[in-house]
Amino acid sequence: MLKIAICDDEVSVTQLLENLVMSYKTDKNIDIATFTFNDGNSLLLSKERFDLIFLDVEMEELNGVEVAQKIRELDMNIAIVYVTSYPEYRKMGYRVHAYDYIEKPFRYSDIETVLNDFIASREQQNDHPVSFTTDDGIIVIDMNSIKYCWMEKKRTVKIYTSYSEYVTRETFSNILNKLDKEMFYQTSRNYIVNLKYVDSYLEDDGITLKYNIWVPLSKNNKKDFYLKLSDRLRQYCHN
Repeated sequence: MLKIAICDDEVSVTQLLENLVMSYKTDKNIDIATFTFNDGNSLLLSKERFDLIFLDVEMEELNGVEVAQKIRELDMNIAIVYVTSYPEYRKMGYRVHAYDYIEKPFRYSDIETVLNDFIASREQQNDHPVSFTTDDGIIVIDMNSIKYCWMEKKRTVKIYTSYSEYVTRETFSNILNKLDKEMFYQTSRNYIVNLKYVDSYLEDDGITLKYNIWVPLSKNNKKDFYLKLSDRLRQYCHN
């Protein structure tokens, strides 16, 4: 079963979204359960584990960005779809790894596109094993767990994962070639980051990863990095 939360402080919008999702459920014959909320606090207090959340940006008390930030402190995998009347909020999406956006007034086709993409991405998800040679032998790890790689010096590269760190003597270029180009980006001469873990994009000289990790971003890569990150946002769910 697919569990979908809908959070908007306008009751009429919440009801419309729920009706459209239920129409999708009937059309596609997919098992979907919906849960509606009219403020961010109620959503955050829910004990349900949602697969996808339609989240209004412009809410009183806690707005959608603040709610999403609290969600991301606990779970990086829930797909968050912003519901907004203001397209400029798209630029804020990388802060919370937003999966997608729909603009008000929305139609059934908007919901259909989002849910089609989301369900297809779930079906295609697999582990991404990759091997590296270390002083202790060959290790095999899942690419999804790699936060970033740092070339400390020539032939000494540290690989930081969500559960440990490793040192390999492989060349930096060889490591880059092994990693999924859609998932990883070389931000500077000696750093490669997993876009999944990007927390904020600093305009001056670097980016911050989850867990308050700062890495440099070269000036020549800024525009390309932002475009790559924007493209990747739609693919973060369940990676």
